[in-house]
This record gives sequence, C-alpha cells and structure tokens, in this order.
Amino acid sequence: MQQEIWNWKRSEQQLRARLPGFSPKKQYIFNIAINNLSRNDVADMIVFRLGNTKEYEPQSTFPYFKQDYRDYSKVLVYTTPQFYLYENNHYFVDFANQRLGGGFRQNGAVQEELMFIALPQLAGYAVSRNALTRMGESGPGKGYPVPIIFEQVTLANDLNTKAIYGKEAFNNASESQLSNSIKAIQQPRTVNIIAMAAPQISNHQTDSRDPSSVSRTDNQINPLSEETIFDLYMTVYAGFQMAYNVSQGKCSIHSGKIGAGVFGNDPFAVFLIQVIAAKQVGLRCLYLHGYSDQDSTKLQQLYRMIFTEADLGDTIGKILIQLISTLQRFKETDSYTMFQRN
Repeated sequence: MQQEIWNWKRSEQQLRARLPGFSPKKQYIFNIAINNLSRNDVADMIVFRLGNTKEYEPQSTFPYFKQDYRDYSKVLVYTTPQFYLYENNHYFVDFANQRLGGGFRQNGAVQEELMFIALPQLAGYAVSRNALTRMGESGPGKGYPVPIIFEQVTLANDLNTKAIYGKEAFNNASESQLSNSIKAIQQPRTVNIIAMAAPQISNHQTDSRDPSSVSRTDNQINPLSEETIFDLYMTVYAGFQMAYNVSQGKCSIHSGKIGAGVFGNDPFAVFLIQVIAAKQVGLRCLYLHGYSDQDSTKLQQLYRMIFTEADLGDTIGKILIQLISTLQRFKETDSYTMFQRN
C-alpha cells in the first residue's frame, strides 16, 4: 500500500489558485469552506492508495469469489434515514465518480461534490492529482476498483444540504442560500474517508468535464446481472478491506446507497452486498444511511431469505448468485411495488 502525507497549507495554495476555473457559485461557497478550515490548526492528511493497482482486475478476482463466506457475527449493522453526521475518527464512504471529485469544480451537488465542500482538503488533493477510484471503463466487468483512503481529514464545516442538494437546486440557489447552507464548526473534528466508485450501469453517460452532468444513451445494463453484482461486490469489498487494513481492524464504516442514483445500481442489492462484504472483511460496525426503519425490516427479511437456500459455508460466489435469485423473485411481488412507493 502506498502512503502519502498531504499538507494543508500547500494544498490550500493550490486549491485557491485553481478556484478561478470553478463555476462562480462553487468559487463562492469554496471560499467560505476554505476560510472556515484555515482558521484552525489543520493536521496533515494521510492518503493511502493501492500499491498494486491491478489487484482487483476482473481476471485477478476469481480467488475472492471462491472464498468461504465468513459471516463474522461480531459485525454490527445499523440503518438510519439520516445522512452523515461525521462522527470523530469514523470512516465515511465517498460515493465517488471514477475521477475523484466528480463535478465539484462545476455545479455538481450530490453526495461526493457536497462532501468536498464540507472537507476542502479532499478538493485540494483532487486539483493536484489525476486521481482515479476506478480503472478501465465505468461499466460492470469493464473496469475495476482502486479505492483511496483519506485519514485525519479535518471537518470544520457544517453543511446543510437542504437548499443546495442536486445540480438544479445548487444552480438556482441564491448567494444568501449558499452562505446560509455552510457554517463553521466551533470544535472541528477528524474523520476518515473511503473514496470508491460503483460500476455505472444506467442508460446515462457523464461529461468528462463535469461528471455530475448526464445525458441519455441507448445502453441499459441489467442491475441484477452476475457481471454487475460481482463487480459491485468487489468494489465494496476492496474499499472495506483497505479501510480494515489501514485501521488495523478497528474501523466503523458509514455508507449508504452507493451507486444507486444516476449510476443505476439496485438499492436493495447495494444494501445486501455491503452487509455481506462487511461480514466477510470483519468490520467492527457498518452504518447504512438513507434507509428507513421499513426499509431495514424488509432488507433484513431478504438477507434471511438468501440464506434459506444458501449455507453460511458456501463460497462468496454462490452467496451472490443466491442474492440475485432472491432479489429477482422479490421484484415480481406486490410488496416490491409498495416498497418502491415508500
């Protein structure tokens, strides 16, 4: 694993120098975010990247799917409808674009772009590095994960995303709404970030200059195909395993519906795969955000259904095949339609 120390003062200079190339509204809100952060003593951020970037190439992943499913009982899984509250020293998943940061320079304003405003050290890194979180193509089976871990990231901004979430809302936000959406934290805290990009299966494609912008294409990939599910599992497993290694097994990870927005992945599959990967890695705790109590109850039932026809001693590959079968049957039921409405 490669490790790099990232100094904020150097990064701040580079970020400020690049701000004129940002959209006007991003210039405005990033200036506030940077000023809030720079009032504090900011520790050096530590960046971890894979030493072997080909570790999770498709042709190299067969041994992972032949592993017996471990199902570590010590792993605690929690769900919450709330978004991240950024607890001190926990790990939080960045629902990354293939190119780190996505549309953070322009008017992109979904999970990753807003995270970069709250945590401008990440933006400072992204403007200085051609950082990828996925190699090859974005489609399932055509690329592979190269997650990045950021440790000791200083959180000095409290971001209220209600008025600015989504590109349209951000574009329409007034200067007053922008300034009211971001406040300085009186006692900054330190968090850790896992940047990983889910495979993109939707019939949309992004503009490389602004990955938050999308246009329709004629290609649609089945979100429950083996290729998609296996790729999604490797993406999650790679990020969770890397965080586990960096933290020496002491990490609690926060995530959510990664890749289930414009990327088109199935939110049920995303939930179940993250639980399976967390248990396989042996995490301390997994917090899945954006799921209601009703969501959680149904998803726990689906998890149990997977193992009515699969044994805990089966291989990961067999477990994932059973996951596909279970979700395909569930989608044919009336309860799935009701679930979607809620």
